[in-house]
Amino acid sequence: MKVVFLDLDGVMNSGWYARDRRNYVVKEQGNIFKEIDPQAIKVLNDFCKETDAKIVISSSWRTTAYADNVLERAGFKGKVIGITPHIEGKYVLRGNEIYAWIKQNINLLEVDYSSNFKQYVIFDDDGDMLYWQRHHFFQTDTISGLTPNIAYRAKRFLLSQKNL
Repeated sequence: MKVVFLDLDGVMNSGWYARDRRNYVVKEQGNIFKEIDPQAIKVLNDFCKETDAKIVISSSWRTTAYADNVLERAGFKGKVIGITPHIEGKYVLRGNEIYAWIKQNINLLEVDYSSNFKQYVIFDDDGDMLYWQRHHFFQTDTISGLTPNIAYRAKRFLLSQKNL
């Protein structure tokens, strides 16, 4: 199984989207999906369709009430299969939370042990990943979010990965 560990802020929304939208923070619960850029949803939909990847939300949004459905309500057509655990501590990196999810879900991933799982990418605007995750990490910036260029590079990488 191929997996995308997906951050939301700075990936599925961006400074450009906020600027174009003017009213970036939507306070109405029914309209919370407007925080997600439709263009980023299109890029993610295309990526998941072309790679058959599933989504694991690694964003800080994962702990909020609307995290489970925010992508679907924004038009995402793929499948969200989980969220990374929230590990508390002063020096905990998001990369540790991603690794913890891989270890906890090893049977789902159809590999024998967690260090064998290589069919994943990480879309995030923050660089707090583990050193050995560096090749799987495709960093966005908060101004442009997830772009077709980033998705293209990640797709080429993901499709080249094989688990031993």
